[in-house]
Amino acid sequence: MFEPTQRLWTFYGWCLSFEWVNGVREVIQFIGDLGSIATITYQTPPISTIPDPTEISVSFASAFLGCTFYITWILICISAIVAIYSIAHRGHIEGMNLFKINRIAGHVWAGRTCLVIRSITAIWVLNTAPLNLVQVSEATHLTSPQLPWYQTILAASEVTWLVYVLNDLFSFATLQYTTYYSSKSSLLTWFVLSFWCLLSPHNFAIKLHRECSYVDMDSGLICTSGDIQLGTTNGIIGVVGVSVICIVMTYFVERTLLKSRPALDIETLLLCSQSLYMLDLERWKYEGGYYLDQTSAVMAGLLSIVHRNKLYIFDAKSWRMLVVCLNDDQQMQSRHTIALSHP
Repeated sequence: MFEPTQRLWTFYGWCLSFEWVNGVREVIQFIGDLGSIATITYQTPPISTIPDPTEISVSFASAFLGCTFYITWILICISAIVAIYSIAHRGHIEGMNLFKINRIAGHVWAGRTCLVIRSITAIWVLNTAPLNLVQVSEATHLTSPQLPWYQTILAASEVTWLVYVLNDLFSFATLQYTTYYSSKSSLLTWFVLSFWCLLSPHNFAIKLHRECSYVDMDSGLICTSGDIQLGTTNGIIGVVGVSVICIVMTYFVERTLLKSRPALDIETLLLCSQSLYMLDLERWKYEGGYYLDQTSAVMAGLLSIVHRNKLYIFDAKSWRMLVVCLNDDQQMQSRHTIALSHP
C-alpha cells in the first residue's frame, strides 16, 4: 500500500491503514506452500458485546470479602459493648488493654481462621496492580494508577492480622515473652511492609503474543492475543517471609539482649493464651490474686453481671454460664472485676 513508485496509491494506502487502526477493516495473511498473500477486508461495522456477569467467577472473592466485613462488624459490636461496660463501671478499666482490642477480640470473637483470611486479602491487595481500561477517541489502552500512600500504609497494617495469628500459635513456646515481643513484631512488620511497598510499588506486565488455533474453519478461530499479569507469587511469599522474619527477630532480641522476664503465675481457665499474655494485669493484683476488670473481660469473651450476691459470667469461648456465689467482701471486689486466681 505504500509502494514508492505508486505515488497516487499512497493516499489510499494511508486511508486504508487509518481504517484498520480504527477497527473498521482487518488485515489477513494467507500462507501457502509457495508463498503468502496479505489482504485487507471491506469495511465492517464493529461488533460490540456485553460480557455476561455470570461467566465471571466471583464466589471466591465474595467469600473473602464477606469474611472481612464479618470481622469488621464483630470489632464494631465488641467496641460498642466495651464502651457501654466502661460507662456502666464508671471508668474502672485498664486503659492499656484498649490498645489491644483488635488482637484480643479478633482471636476470641472471630477466630484464627477468619483472621488468616483477612490477612490473605490484605496480602493480595498489596501484590495486585490495579488495572483500568481507558478509551481515548477511537482507541483504548490500559492504565495502572498507583495506590495513594495512605491506602498503601493502611493495606500494610492489615497484614498484621497474620502476625497476630502467628504470635498466638507460637505462644506455647514463647510463653511470657509473648507479652513483650508481640506488639514490637507487629509494628516492625507494618513499618517494613509500608516502606517496601512505597519504594517499590507493584506494576502489571503485559506480553503480546497472538496465537490462533483452528478446529473448524467454518465456525471460527480461537485466538489468544497475550497475557496480562497483575500479581506475582513471589510478592506474596515475600510478604509472608517478612512477617515471619520480623517475629523471629523481635523474639530473639527480646530473649537474648534484654533482661529475663518472670514467668506468669496466673492459673486460670477463663482466658485463652492471647488474652492471658496480652492483657495488662500488673496493677490488678490484690493479696496475691489476679483480677480482671469486667470491661477488659468483654474483649476476652467474658460477659459478666452481678445480681443478688451472685456473679454471672457467660464465657463465649466455651459457650457456658458460670455462677459464682459472693459473700459481702467478694461482692465489693466483684462489682467491677472478675477474680482470675486466688492466693
